[in-house]
Amino acid sequence: MTDQKYQDSKDLIYEELRLALATQRRQAESLETKASVLIGFAGAVLALLIGARQTLAGLDWSSKVPLLVGVILFVLSLAFLYRAYGVRKMYIVPDPLELPNYLSMPLEELRRMIIEERREAWRKNTPVIKRSARHLKVAFVIQSIGLLSVAIALLFVILFKAQAGP
Repeated sequence: MTDQKYQDSKDLIYEELRLALATQRRQAESLETKASVLIGFAGAVLALLIGARQTLAGLDWSSKVPLLVGVILFVLSLAFLYRAYGVRKMYIVPDPLELPNYLSMPLEELRRMIIEERREAWRKNTPVIKRSARHLKVAFVIQSIGLLSVAIALLFVILFKAQAGP
């Protein structure tokens, strides 16, 4: 009975670690997806502003300053986004290339080894994911402020145009 309980515990730990690592991989993929969306958004805003540079050149300084601040913030956000999106090493166990080396290993020993390797992979992957999440949050805040700054610049344009009349 005790051996069966011990085996059940190992099975549970083995499965929980497998599921936890799969969750980690999904978290990393989700962060990369969000980062790529924000990179695309920053690129679209910057492309629109570059396309309108002739119009923007004629703006007065009350509109140019917040517009310039917005552009700088969008460019700055790209640095953080590339840190979040960049290639990083994620530990996956067991290493598929190593599996043939385990053919002669007793099942209990193999299971124990995989459990330990999965624990170690979780430990190594966690800081990488947390760092990417922090970079993504910082980039989102920077882009939000940049977008607000661009919106203020456009508001100034509308207000000053309305004051100047037709």
